[in-house]
Amino acid sequence: MNKVIWALMFVAVLLAPSAAGEDPLKIVATTTVLGDLASQVGGDQVEVTSIVSAGVCPGHWDLKPSQLQDITEADVIIQHGMEAWLANLVSDDQRLVKLPGPWNTPQMAVEKVQKIDEVLKEVDPVNADLYDQRTQRFVEEIEYIKDDLAQRAEEKNTADIEVLCMEWQSGFVSWMGFNLTQTYGSEETLSVKDVNDLINIGKEKNVALVVANLQSGVDLGVQMAKEIGAEYVILTNFPGAVEETETLQDMMRYNGEQLLNAI
Repeated sequence: MNKVIWALMFVAVLLAPSAAGEDPLKIVATTTVLGDLASQVGGDQVEVTSIVSAGVCPGHWDLKPSQLQDITEADVIIQHGMEAWLANLVSDDQRLVKLPGPWNTPQMAVEKVQKIDEVLKEVDPVNADLYDQRTQRFVEEIEYIKDDLAQRAEEKNTADIEVLCMEWQSGFVSWMGFNLTQTYGSEETLSVKDVNDLINIGKEKNVALVVANLQSGVDLGVQMAKEIGAEYVILTNFPGAVEETETLQDMMRYNGEQLLNAI
């Protein structure tokens, strides 16, 4: 009799619905950087869809019908906070996570990952240990990159180098130790006078590098670098926009190499 009961219980367990945490959480990230971080923390426990292409500013995205379906079916939606097109698309039973501010320095990247870790553990506590382990691995990789780039920047005396920098890359360029002479906004916000003023400042301060941000336009940077007589560097804010920058770690290494090689 006990064997029969045990066998029935065993069959019942096999036929029972999957326990919480066994089915992948459906996550929609508005950009590739948020999608990458969610994938790195979530692993096999999540299914991540990124909306905005890596080479485009998320504030200017035109949502596609298929992406609207992805959003409505998501358990968790992760955004920066600049995505006006996402307004009124999130329902009350979905978890909306806003991660405002830059992400392209080591500290900022770690802060974003830790927040994603917290959210996934709240939504899926069964796999909390796995999320923590992956988050720790990410932090260790970022620490290694940070130490390597910081040491090489110090060896090249980046503090002595004047830089004219697109404002969305200013945090990373400053973290690399360069002297930010002046920052500038996206191309569509600048008048002819603004550009001439930037060129004059660059000449006056002996600017050696002009740094542009790929996703906000690169033509203006070329023009200013030529007029000033400076080296020109293009950095990226989103993984996947440049070959071999599939993760945020790859992107950070790439940006660091671009700056160091330009000296």
